[in-house]
Amino acid sequence: MTMLRSLRPQAQLVDDTIALGEGVSLRHEPSRRRPGRWALETPRVREQQHAPELPDSHGYGRAFAEGLPFGAERRALDLAWTLARRLGGAVVTDSGARLEPHPAQVRDLQVVALEALGADGLLALARAVEPTAAALPTAPDSDVAAVSVPVEQGYLLVARGPLDPVPTALAAAPWTAEAVSFTIQHHPQDPEEDALETPDAATGDRWTRVLRTAGHLALAVRGAVGGYVLDGEGVLVDPADLT
Repeated sequence: MTMLRSLRPQAQLVDDTIALGEGVSLRHEPSRRRPGRWALETPRVREQQHAPELPDSHGYGRAFAEGLPFGAERRALDLAWTLARRLGGAVVTDSGARLEPHPAQVRDLQVVALEALGADGLLALARAVEPTAAALPTAPDSDVAAVSVPVEQGYLLVARGPLDPVPTALAAAPWTAEAVSFTIQHHPQDPEEDALETPDAATGDRWTRVLRTAGHLALAVRGAVGGYVLDGEGVLVDPADLT
């Protein structure tokens, strides 16, 4: 429920069903083989077919060849895909198509805190994780600081700046008006990696190592200024999962 309410704060559990709003619900379907199986019920709203030349990192074009989910159905599908990624599961459509995101397919993280770490402090934290981290130039009067951290075939950009927008998971917290955001974004050497639905074994292992480094950076920032950690899709992350 914590992960669900990060994106759907109105989610309500009644018996074996979670109502998510917009006519969408998750119903638990217990079984001996798959104790974590849930059925997603949503209005059916479809638009045009996926254009083959466009990226399809989630596999939606493959799974919904007759027309992509739209509106409430698309938002429900995105939620299910995110849950599958975080829980190491899969989404199976009513036509039998299987969407199984890699656990490290989203490697960006965010720390939201009240204390603004200075540029030198941010660089020192990054270098404690990766000694070759380097500060990036910013305007002298800027409230933004940025550090580049080399990782395998790419880099992590760690940036401090104002919190905008406020993540849904923290929208009810009164202190967010004064909060600071520390974003950790992965920039692979080959940008086309971000369009992969199913990485090969070597790429998947590298993604996992990059996410681990991003997690160490997030923990270092959180250890210095406190706050909350969210993943790149706005879901709260237990710091214990980043070690």
